Amino acid sequence: MELQTFKCAAHSRQRSERMCHLRCVRVAMCLIVLLGTCSGLFASGQTAAGRPAVLAGEWHGRVVLAGLQMRIVLKFEKKAGAEDYTGTLQNLDQGGAPAPIQKLTVKSGTIHFEVVNGAISWDGSANPTGTELEGKMKQGEQIAVLNFNRDPFVRPLRRPQLPKPPYPYTVQEANFRCKRTGSNIGGFLTLPKQVGPFPAVVLVGATPLVDHDETTSGHKPFLILADYLSEHGIAVLRLDGRGNGKTTGLYGTATPLDYSYDIEAGITYLKTRKDIIKTKIGLLGHGTGGAIASVIAIRSKDVAFIVMLSSPGVTGARNAPLQIEATLRASGESEAIVSACRRMDERLYKIITAEDDPDKAAPKLDAAFLDELKNAPPDTQKMLARLTLPVTRLIRSQWDFFFAKYDPALVLQKVKCPVLAITGSRNLQYPISANVPAMSAAFKTGSNTDFQQKTLEGLNYMLQECKTGLPSEYVNIEQTLSPTVLKEIGSWVGARR
Repeated sequence: MELQTFKCAAHSRQRSERMCHLRCVRVAMCLIVLLGTCSGLFASGQTAAGRPAVLAGEWHGRVVLAGLQMRIVLKFEKKAGAEDYTGTLQNLDQGGAPAPIQKLTVKSGTIHFEVVNGAISWDGSANPTGTELEGKMKQGEQIAVLNFNRDPFVRPLRRPQLPKPPYPYTVQEANFRCKRTGSNIGGFLTLPKQVGPFPAVVLVGATPLVDHDETTSGHKPFLILADYLSEHGIAVLRLDGRGNGKTTGLYGTATPLDYSYDIEAGITYLKTRKDIIKTKIGLLGHGTGGAIASVIAIRSKDVAFIVMLSSPGVTGARNAPLQIEATLRASGESEAIVSACRRMDERLYKIITAEDDPDKAAPKLDAAFLDELKNAPPDTQKMLARLTLPVTRLIRSQWDFFFAKYDPALVLQKVKCPVLAITGSRNLQYPISANVPAMSAAFKTGSNTDFQQKTLEGLNYMLQECKTGLPSEYVNIEQTLSPTVLKEIGSWVGARR
């Protein structure tokens, strides 16, 4: 599957838009709460016993999705002179601003609210004493228990690598339009304080929904990268994904092709600036952002180099069973559960690779899931259902469906510019056993002699120093990016000035 697969994504735009309200992005990367306009109102909530609940003020809850625990703050404010409320929802571990709730209603003691632009909804009710709100959150097709109470979160997250002013570089807003997609793109450009012009790097997030810092589990890896590189003489452009900041559009409608054009528009913008060296603009992509960067590199001669961080080398269909096996083993699960889950994933992804349409694949996925579940040993059924049911739901996302079938190696063979690929030995998202050899073979097949591939010991998918590599560790690790990674990137990019 080569570059034309990205072109095929453009032809499926109509289908993609029809499905946008059903899609969910893998939350192993992150749960993003996006900004929107607040228009929802609702009357006073009631307890299950029919007694009015005091809804005004802050409610705090924790939700676990795909192994990631996140702290959520729900806030209700009473409108002046009315019984109605407005509300906001904030994910503390993503670092974003509170997102206005667009729809907020109560009926027969039950409460429902939605953050439409984030594809998030919550349904539940107050307990009999009115001290807790008990219910479930839904994002896309994922559902998880999310209860709220009045107890504030005590332990603040420590992120010692976050830069503090005054900065040894200049930060400017960057705003421009992508002519190919019609989207307005916003973000930030950091410029060294030395005399320019400077080489530059455009950062590419793992999905088109991330903010300009790629905020994940309370970490801001793109901010750390921009801080380090700009302090060492390299300009960095960080772009907001769809629906974030000043970037327009909903992330659910963005195909991989759209996202690649959004990023490429960033290169076009940098070429208009006198403080940037036009022939020394590169791309740095994290996760599937590395795949996006490689596609742009074979399409545009303006890409001087690419850096790929924890990026895939094989199809999602081949990688997924390896990912679940590695994750379960790191979690200490039994061999019976590891084997059953891997077998299930292999069967589901075999169906996906045989279909060109998520709508046609969906009933086959459901049938295969139920069949495997029915025939699984009783002691593995619960775990099997919890771990593999999201596959049948998530894959209906056009984004995930595409990357399940997309073969990075076929594109990497065509990349001729210099490449630095870095991953961690404990990267459970893209296990090194399959992804590193495939990537290396692709570069050799394409006769690209200017590439370096490094596997750094003890680092996870986020390139943090870790114990197991499990996503559940991300939020509790204080380090955002290993200093070794920063030095490797800075040295390699700096040598290409």
